[in-house]
Amino acid sequence: MNENEAQATLKEVVGRVGTGDARAEALLYRYLDQECYPKIELYLRNRGGLPEDARDHFQDAVIVLLEAVKKEKFTLKPLSLRSYGGQLCAYLMSIVKNLWLKELRWRGRDKGEAEERIEEVLAMDFFSALVKDKFQTLGENCRQVLVLYFKEGLSARVIAGRLGKKTEEVNTQLSNCVGSLLKGIGQYLESDHRGQLMDLMRTGMDELEERCRTILERFYFERKSMAELAEQLGYANAHSVTEQKSRCMERLNYAVVNRLMNPKKP
Repeated sequence: MNENEAQATLKEVVGRVGTGDARAEALLYRYLDQECYPKIELYLRNRGGLPEDARDHFQDAVIVLLEAVKKEKFTLKPLSLRSYGGQLCAYLMSIVKNLWLKELRWRGRDKGEAEERIEEVLAMDFFSALVKDKFQTLGENCRQVLVLYFKEGLSARVIAGRLGKKTEEVNTQLSNCVGSLLKGIGQYLESDHRGQLMDLMRTGMDELEERCRTILERFYFERKSMAELAEQLGYANAHSVTEQKSRCMERLNYAVVNRLMNPKKP
């Protein structure tokens, strides 16, 4: 079974869990135990937890996940840097972290919260360093055009004049370089840090115009077809919506890279 088939199978199992299928729940539990539990056990062991702590919190987290799936409070998202399995493990890990903090407070270990804050700071430092590292792996031409556009705020037309290129050529280069930077970061990040890039993606969505937000939200989260979007939003046909969605995704990528290269920018 290749990766695409495995993803489709996992999506189907989660869908059946949502209908209350007991066999699907058992299949999902076995998957989570194999793929997610080792990470959870390592996380808790590194923070003073015992094997029984890891097992207890894992099982509690699985119960929360199953209920969330049935109540449609958790769904697998196609618009994500994580695979479906990664999304499930990240959801479980977030629950386990909260349970463990409560456990530490209950035990009277006040240092738990301080440790968590330190961990968040270290994760942010790691993320910033990763962005810089991946930026340096881009070709010199990519680095140059990204700095001119995002750091110096020059338009593609002005950049083209400065570099002796056509505006269309610069626009194409910008699009390719933005995609390369995001792809490099997304492929490297571990589950504990991917959330920071997803936060940037959500922030980028907020910065888009209403039309783009509507198209992306309805397509990726409400699972509307292009034909449905064309009818709902007044486009001539599905092809027109597809072209607009591509432009909106490009704007979203630009918004994210702008945040990455200007982290202190309001």
